[in-house]
Amino acid sequence: MVYAKTELKLIQAVKENDEGALQELFENYRPLVEKNKRKFYAKDFDEADWDQEALIVCHQAVLKFNPKKGKFCTFFKKQLYNHNVSLLRYRKASRREGENLCMSLEALTEVNSSLIKEKSETMLITEELANDYLSDLSGTELKAFKIDLGKETLDELVKNGNWDKEKLKRAHSRAYKKFVNAIFEK
Repeated sequence: MVYAKTELKLIQAVKENDEGALQELFENYRPLVEKNKRKFYAKDFDEADWDQEALIVCHQAVLKFNPKKGKFCTFFKKQLYNHNVSLLRYRKASRREGENLCMSLEALTEVNSSLIKEKSETMLITEELANDYLSDLSGTELKAFKIDLGKETLDELVKNGNWDKEKLKRAHSRAYKKFVNAIFEK
């Protein structure tokens, strides 16, 4: 029972914001953490990520732990398991499905570089397309488009050209819509 008294002292020290005690308590449960890591897989998680999550859970478990209701080991184990399940549920949610399907550009070039070339050629903005787009803009829309190009700011246009701020915002919106239409409809 000497170990239990030491554990309770560590728990109390952690509750008093002793980081060293937290680290020591965490290291005491390293085998439990390692076993728990092997039960779960997350695509972008490495060893350090799992350790960091486990350390956070350990700290939270200490703050919630009541020694009258059982052993810390059992409580921490259950908290860690539940946290990892929640973490994976969060990552697997349908609204984040796109994130799971994403691939880095480097990985994509290793797998299939012809796909990248094909996509980049279809998105090429030709001089003819640019001229058509620019000729379709009104004078106000052209001024507003200069904001996107970084040539002028909205405040500069309002101050120097006696332009109405709201009118420029609407013109900017129209110019943007025309740009999207020019790119994707031709």
